[in-house]
Amino acid sequence: MTLLKQQDHSVRLGACLAAAVLAVPLTARAAPTHYWSVQGGENRLSHWPVRVNFGGPAADGDLRLTRGAELGLAWGVQEDDARYELEYQHGRFRVTDAFIGGISNPSNANGHYDALTANALRRLALVDALSLYGGVGIGVGHIAFPHIALASGCQCLGAAAGTGFAWQARTGIEYKLSPSGAAFVQASWLNLAGASSHGAASVSYPRRGFGVFGVGYRGQY
Repeated sequence: MTLLKQQDHSVRLGACLAAAVLAVPLTARAAPTHYWSVQGGENRLSHWPVRVNFGGPAADGDLRLTRGAELGLAWGVQEDDARYELEYQHGRFRVTDAFIGGISNPSNANGHYDALTANALRRLALVDALSLYGGVGIGVGHIAFPHIALASGCQCLGAAAGTGFAWQARTGIEYKLSPSGAAFVQASWLNLAGASSHGAASVSYPRRGFGVFGVGYRGQY
């Protein structure tokens, strides 16, 4: 019940962020400029809860993860200090251990995720070429967990995947290198739907959020 409440709270929070995106006023008067951006960094994944149902009894567990690479591309339009963009992100992670029913099962399997979001951001000029920015995004995300072999020989922790509503919150700082280009550093909180599979046993991963840090370049065209 607690898990369902947490997922419901996460979806409600995402819905509130969606409302915030739709409520951003279009007050800019300057001619809009188009831009693209590319960024690379790493996610801050460290673990992900899992539940295995054997057709009756269920066992709760936890996957231990290592941080993985994150890449992102975006295309957008800027009107004064308002930005509206479409962004694609891809990230990877590695499962190093699976604790099921309190038993450790060392692993070396890889998983990945993808997210496509529409973002609304605001920029705040500081001094000279330096500025801050922040905003939120909503869209769709996909995550895939690998098959994990258990020490007991049970093939009950099969590969699982899920697609659903995704949202993110972001803040960053950028430095203008030229009239048409800027370098930036940013931190995001990305929230993805969980995953499930049905094989020898039913496996489910709940909705979860995690941090993503990246550096990149933004260019106008």
